[in-house]
Amino acid sequence: MKQIIRNSILMATSAIALAAVPSAAQSPATTADGEWLSLSGTVDTVSGEDFVLDYGQSNITVEMDDYDWYDENSLMVGDEVTVTGRMDNDFFQARRIEASSVYVDSIHTRFYANAADEEDFLPAADGPIAGDTGVILTGTVQTIEDGEMVIDAALFDYRVDTDGLNYDPFDSQGWQKVEVGDRISVSGQFDDSDFFDGPEIDATALTELQG
Repeated sequence: MKQIIRNSILMATSAIALAAVPSAAQSPATTADGEWLSLSGTVDTVSGEDFVLDYGQSNITVEMDDYDWYDENSLMVGDEVTVTGRMDNDFFQARRIEASSVYVDSIHTRFYANAADEEDFLPAADGPIAGDTGVILTGTVQTIEDGEMVIDAALFDYRVDTDGLNYDPFDSQGWQKVEVGDRISVSGQFDDSDFFDGPEIDATALTELQG
């Protein structure tokens, strides 16, 4: 049973890995117009429909006009974020990124652009991705009880133990409050020590997926 579960995770890895992923080595200075890229940095300034990202080597404007949640009070200067989107290098304006998703580190949340938007970038398919150091699991929360939740992740339902996090994702403190029906991404370690209760992930990081 344990080996079947592990093999299923590896099979899911092969399928999901076929999706195009922006290269971490890309630079805004060399990314072609319309090409995908992912960039991390610090919010430098914020305005009505965009913000300026300081990514270390320089600054670049990130367009946020296709996000219902966003206004100039949504992000704060100094916020650490990761932006995924398309390069916009029109003749009449400086290079900028048309954001498809924005991960805000301080609130452990990834926001997606409106589904009807032309920059729409589909979130990862539900299921587990196995790596050398652990598992990344994406799915929908089915139940929550005693610091654990059950996630529907395509091939299996997985129990997720959140005791290893440095905060409680289910309480009312802070931005993140995970509830039944939420779609989330969990990073953690696969725990197969309890044969009868089925596969479990010991969470080390938890991200809400909103869009």
